[in-house]
Amino acid sequence: MLANAGTFRPDLYYRLHVACIELPALRERRDDIPHLLAHCLHLSAERYGTSTPGWTSRQMAQWMGHDWPGNVRELKNLADRLCLGLELDHQPSNVTTDAPRSLTQQMDDFEKQLLTHALGACQGHVAQAADQLKLPRKTLYDKLARHRIDSASFR
Repeated sequence: MLANAGTFRPDLYYRLHVACIELPALRERRDDIPHLLAHCLHLSAERYGTSTPGWTSRQMAQWMGHDWPGNVRELKNLADRLCLGLELDHQPSNVTTDAPRSLTQQMDDFEKQLLTHALGACQGHVAQAADQLKLPRKTLYDKLARHRIDSASFR
């Protein structure tokens, strides 16, 4: 703790430490992304006097697969860019826009979304996610490796 190390004023720490709320990172609660984005879009549309833009299931799958290192603030910034018409193809800034994707690529995206959703719901427990998805554990591990999904990041 910084107060114990002498780099943060202990009296200020105790003034601020009235209540602690543990809130996992957005990448650990991917189910919240559609609801939070809808809320942020509504607020951004009101702020900028624009209409609230919609999204496709493909776009939401990409957003749910994004790591969100900037957490909710990054999601809010995305909503601002979408309402201002500054976001190309309604995707996070690290997602590139290429030619239309094949059915195989879209199915891979959807599979990745389902895997991340199940792992998020099971807090990264692969056995529980395998049961939820009705997959053998070995098959789930193979799919996680193919999609480069780390189950530990959901804990």
